[in-house]
Amino acid sequence: MRARVPRSSSPSARSVSSRPPRCCVNHTWRFITNWDYSLGNGGSALPWWKILASNRREGRDHATKRCGCRRAMSEGSKGPERSRRRGVIASRRRLDRAMSQAGFRTQVALAERMAEREGLDSPPTYLVSRVFREQPVDPTSLERVAATLGVESHTLYRTSSEEVQEEEEDAVPSAGSGAPDGTPTPSPPMPPPSSPSPRRFWSVPLILLALILGISIVFGLRNPPESTFTDGGESPVPVETPVRTLALLQPSEGGEEAETIYSVVYAALESIEPRLFSPLASRTLSFTHPQEAREKLGVEEVISIQWLEEGRHRGLLLHLHDARGKRLLWSGAWPATSPARLADRLEKELLRNLRLLRAGKERVASLYPGEAALRHFLAGRNHQSRANTELNIKRAISRFEAALLASPDFAQARAGVCLAFLDQYKRGEDLETLSSARRACAVARKLAPDAPLVRGANALALMYAGESQRALQEIEEALTLHPDDTDLLRWASEILLSRYTATGDERFAEKALSHAQRATEIEPGYWKTWLVLGRVHYYSGNPRKAREATARGAELDRNPILLTNLGSIEFCLGDFSAARNHFEEVRRIAPDSYIGDSFMGSVYYMLRDYEKAEQIWSSAMRKLAEDGDVEDHAGWSTLAQIHTFLGRRELAREEIRKAIRRAEADLASEIGMAETAAYLATYYLLLYELDSPGGPTPAEAATIRELIRKGESVPSPHGQARLAEAHMKLGEMEEAVRHYRAGTATCPGFGGHPPLDPIRAWIAERETGGDATPGPPETALR
Repeated sequence: MRARVPRSSSPSARSVSSRPPRCCVNHTWRFITNWDYSLGNGGSALPWWKILASNRREGRDHATKRCGCRRAMSEGSKGPERSRRRGVIASRRRLDRAMSQAGFRTQVALAERMAEREGLDSPPTYLVSRVFREQPVDPTSLERVAATLGVESHTLYRTSSEEVQEEEEDAVPSAGSGAPDGTPTPSPPMPPPSSPSPRRFWSVPLILLALILGISIVFGLRNPPESTFTDGGESPVPVETPVRTLALLQPSEGGEEAETIYSVVYAALESIEPRLFSPLASRTLSFTHPQEAREKLGVEEVISIQWLEEGRHRGLLLHLHDARGKRLLWSGAWPATSPARLADRLEKELLRNLRLLRAGKERVASLYPGEAALRHFLAGRNHQSRANTELNIKRAISRFEAALLASPDFAQARAGVCLAFLDQYKRGEDLETLSSARRACAVARKLAPDAPLVRGANALALMYAGESQRALQEIEEALTLHPDDTDLLRWASEILLSRYTATGDERFAEKALSHAQRATEIEPGYWKTWLVLGRVHYYSGNPRKAREATARGAELDRNPILLTNLGSIEFCLGDFSAARNHFEEVRRIAPDSYIGDSFMGSVYYMLRDYEKAEQIWSSAMRKLAEDGDVEDHAGWSTLAQIHTFLGRRELAREEIRKAIRRAEADLASEIGMAETAAYLATYYLLLYELDSPGGPTPAEAATIRELIRKGESVPSPHGQARLAEAHMKLGEMEEAVRHYRAGTATCPGFGGHPPLDPIRAWIAERETGGDATPGPPETALR
């Protein structure tokens, strides 16, 4: 009876036998290469290079059946007996499952983790490869692998049930083999054992086989095989195409904001490429350099996040690091509280950009601004977040131009240039400046039609060009796409407020108030949101709420614009002392600006100190001319009134003509039409008083009445005061009193306007039967 070595179920009892006798080798190689069968059957069998890929165990089993090689191998019938190499064998299936659960995608990554864990100089790739090829290893070596995988070593042992299963699978014929009717085709007849094969045929296949096996082993050690698993994790699924591994590194700075953006980028990558994204190390590890992360994690690609901050604006750059080096993947900028639908943009654009870069197309860098351009842009926007002084405007323009030099197609930088030119236009109203702003906005609109900054700048350009209806449509469409953008909300309030002052339609005021309140809720730490809210409250007839909102803004930034508005509101309420304090602070902060002087001159004008008022107002208008700012028609008219009270009629006539020219230009461009019409009516009446003591002609009176009709809808209190003055000079005291009461109900301080003294006297005479002494009202003396 033949002696058989029983196969033990214990892995440690499994051994590798000594060298087999020659007959076993002959029959094993003869079966694998199919050399004799190809010759004996007319070449109908499969060629040897395809048979080489089959399981070599069939060759050994065939050799056993032919000449009892198993008995010979077990007994060591020929040759000197060698000592057996013993060890444990791990299950490849269990190893793959454990490696997948531990998050390793390759055997190289596992070996590198072992080296890092054990402090080795080089990764033990040979040991890992041997374990995964189900070769016997020392139990201690398997324990090292198991410890790195985070499992017990005994859970990785290969059992006898798995071996029997493999033998049964080897015995099943391959699919598609057999006769045409589906019945299995019997194996080709074996040649007689006594028929020897010519020795000359053995040399060629043996040499080829040795070369192929050597190349396979070397390639296997350098590139260990990878497997993916089904959801159940029970059986390996062959990988059809190479799987890329991708890791996202956390930013090293930025705090909670950067962590939030990191989560957005993380979610976008998971949604667009779940198979290609490796969560390993994304949240737990950090590296000093992305290429170091690539090598240590054993991944093909790493995405790094670069976070930029400048004032209330933020910037983000994503770089892809792979074998080709560092390449720009995505970049963008936004206000800190308004990320502009970043998640949607990333999910749509990251997938496209990854495909382009992997295909070797480098045009992604031309689609986005680089780091230098982004830094210049953020600095320019930071200048625009401050008060709109001439110096801040010039600084912003220089920064945006530097950004465009680095990235000519940077749409947001062109929108920033547009906004800066519009700020210049508000100061000087140069039509060429307005044309430059519109050209910059038009280019930005073509490059990025849906960007919130681009849409908002274009809407403001339309408003200043007199196309208020198109401006309103543009800003509303932008808010539909970006409802939480504070800049868009502010600009929408400004456009709606201009429509309200021009038409008196309360619906515009209500929407303007809603947008302004929403802006302060989203970004309460930005002073311009409170500035706009205060303006809306003031022009809507609520100066006390306007004072409260403007004071909140002044707590954040005590700049000349906020302090001037705060003083004007106190002026409206009749508290001239508080107003004077604010205007004095403006003069200290900006001694070269005309704003502080002009409003301080108005205080002395209301107090009837005409000499002091004339001195301060003249200084203010000189500074206005030196700064190149837009001529203030209200300023020229106030100076003309002062010179009238001082008896300087020629100076008054010259100054009121300047006021008329400026007001006519504003009316033609639809800037505050109702209010400007009311002002212009009083300017014409004053000019007729100075030029012709008999008053206006019937044609001139008809022109003035048409202006008054246009100004009837003016909602502002100072506009009502101007209408009262116009009706008084036309002898229509009932209408004059009506407008006077409407204006002083909101702003009692305006009742002290010197030209309105006759109205106050007329009211006092009708109500008390006495005579009222001309002068400022009692509320103005506080």
